[in-house]
Amino acid sequence: VLDNLRVSASALPAQAAQRLAALPQLLHDSGLLALQHEAVQNLPYADWKRLDLALALAQQPRVLLLDEPTAALDLSNQHEVLRLARHWANQQGVGVVAVLHDLNLALRYADQVIVLQNGNCVAQGRPDAVLTEQTVRRVWGVKSERVTDLGGVIQLLVG
Repeated sequence: VLDNLRVSASALPAQAAQRLAALPQLLHDSGLLALQHEAVQNLPYADWKRLDLALALAQQPRVLLLDEPTAALDLSNQHEVLRLARHWANQQGVGVVAVLHDLNLALRYADQVIVLQNGNCVAQGRPDAVLTEQTVRRVWGVKSERVTDLGGVIQLLVG
């Protein structure tokens, strides 16, 4: 794991030393510290997905493009991957653009959303303003109900 991160951090020669010096914190933040000496092929899928994100972050990008980063992950690991992306957005100023099909994850983690239908933007803005029962019915053709949990988090119940 650590060797892969070193290669990624060194991929661009400019400021490679700075990126290499940041790897211990990246390993900690991504939950990979205990796995740093493991062979990548031995990692469970969820750890591999976190490593995939860490490999991109090791290059210290200004913008991180994530295409369905939660695909095939269990509920806990979906939140862990998006918490990590959110952490880097908040702490390092990395812009994160993520394609998500789970509207509840978008409601919880996104600052802004764009809803596409047939490749066209049909709504954009804050998740709580855009992901409404009306939008869900119009775009996806299903009934939904918005509820707020005890922590104040808005969720969509589809049914």
